[in-house]
This record gives sequence, C-alpha cells and structure tokens, in this order.
Amino acid sequence: MAFLIELLDEILAIINESKVLEDQGQEAKGEAQEAVICNALIAFWEFYQNIELRFRQLEGMGHRKIKAAKFEEKPASSNKTFEEKSASSNKTVSFEEKIVLSLMKKMRTWFCEGRRGVLVDCLFLLLKNSKDEALAAISQEYIWTSWNSNESEEVLSEMEAAANYLSRGNFSNALGHLKKAIDLDPMHAEARNRLSTVLFMMNDFKESEKEAIKVTELEPRHFGALNGLAMIRMKEGDYSTALKYLKQVASINPW
Repeated sequence: MAFLIELLDEILAIINESKVLEDQGQEAKGEAQEAVICNALIAFWEFYQNIELRFRQLEGMGHRKIKAAKFEEKPASSNKTFEEKSASSNKTVSFEEKIVLSLMKKMRTWFCEGRRGVLVDCLFLLLKNSKDEALAAISQEYIWTSWNSNESEEVLSEMEAAANYLSRGNFSNALGHLKKAIDLDPMHAEARNRLSTVLFMMNDFKESEKEAIKVTELEPRHFGALNGLAMIRMKEGDYSTALKYLKQVASINPW
C-alpha cells in the first residue's frame, strides 16, 4: 500500500502546484498537470476494481454489481467470509489468495480512513476546481467508493442485499437490510443515505428527511444527501429551503 499512498501524496502536490500556476496566470501548464492527475487516478481506480473483483471471485460471492435477476438470498450458513470458509475446510490457502485478501482488506481500510483524510480532501478539491469532465467523474467515483466502504463484511453484505432488493422494487426488504447495516455501524453515513432514499421512494418524506440530516451530520460534504434534502423540500412545497440545499450541492460538486 505504500506506493498507493505515495501516489496520492504526489497527486495532492500536483493539485496544489496547479492552483499556484493558475493564480500566476499559467493556466496551460496547470491544465497539463490536471491531465497527469486524471491518468493517475484512473490507473489507481482500475487497480482497486481489479483487486476487488478478484477478491469477490476468491470469496465465492461474485462481483458486487451482480445482476438483480440472478440474486437469491443466501442462507445464513453461506454468509461466511473467505477467511472463515478457508479455516473451516481442509483447503490450503494459496499464496495468491493470501495476497489478494490482504490487499483488499488494506484498501478497504484505507478508503474508510480516507473519508476524512487526505484522500477525500484531495478528491473534493478536484471536484470543485477541475475543468476536466473526465477528472470530475473519476473523482466522484472515488468519493462514492470511500462512502460505501466499510471494514465490516457484515455491513457490506447487508448493503449489497439491500441494493439487490431495491433494484427489484422490494422496498420493505431493502429497508430491513439497511436498518441491520446501521445497527451494525451507526456511524456509516452511506447506509443512512440509502435508507433515506428508500424512505423517500416509499413517500415517507418525514423519516427520509430525518435520515438525510443525520447523513450530513456525519458527512457534511455528502452532496447526495443534500440533493435528497432539496428533493424532499420541493415535495413539501418549501422551494426556498430546497434552493439553499441545491446551492450547497453546487458549491461542493458543480458537476
């Protein structure tokens, strides 16, 4: 993980240098630096996705974006982690499996820590100041990944189950899994954000608003929750408050 941390440190240094260059009127060079950042972020993103995909394959769970049509609720006995499965069987864990498992855990931890660290500050700075649509898009992907990340496999499993039920329009089951995720980790803002979304889709605007406000207390820059609050206020006919929320969204994420 050391080289990944060094990569982000370099990116942050380039961002700061780009801002100085723009202040000095050297926009052309600043834009060239942004292209370097964009390529570095894309490379890192692809690395992360490949590691996660391999982790899911080894764990026997399939990729997290499994199609809803193929989703079936697994019995409790099948919800074991890769480590538990390996420990309970006579199978020898290969060197590749150990490396991938170790990398995935470290990367998840890093993204979790990154929510309020240098990683996410760097990404929000890019999102706010970039003139490059591709760079803004990849920055948003990273931000959502940091919000979705959690060190607990149980929390991630509940979130995944909720997402699959939601994609099939089964709001009550999705609600149940999200509440379980929150019970496991009350500080996980994205679980609350998804809960707010499901409540909104069920036309329970009062409870949806309560959860969205809790999200912004945990993650003040959560543009998804702020946008949700604006939608709720519009549903209630409170357009002046809705406009305030939308202005907050635009100040954080102009894209």
